[in-house]
Amino acid sequence: MSTVDLLARYALRRMEETHFDEVLTIERITYTNPWMVDAFRREVERNAFSRPRVAVTVEQPHTVVGYCISWLVFEEVHIQNVAVHRRHRGCGLARHLVGGALEEVLLPGRAPHNSRCARAT
Repeated sequence: MSTVDLLARYALRRMEETHFDEVLTIERITYTNPWMVDAFRREVERNAFSRPRVAVTVEQPHTVVGYCISWLVFEEVHIQNVAVHRRHRGCGLARHLVGGALEEVLLPGRAPHNSRCARAT
């Protein structure tokens, strides 16, 4: 899938507590030792290095179809966790999520809510 197609179908957003149920569903179907809700809550609420993102469908209702937890430590990006729902795999969405994390280092000052990836709303 081309970048244009990805931008037309998915938007990147900062992960919020309202996303946890859908994120946990993806986590459980993806990993044999999934993170628990408290791990995601720490990343969203308490970890100053954390840059948690979700990929949501542009069409209503907005559905979480993937996520990426990255840490921005000085000028380094550390990918902690990334997963895409199995129905949305194979189209480059994980690469899109990781690319959103890298944008924060390569293009300082551009938060996930105003990156080019999120403008497809």
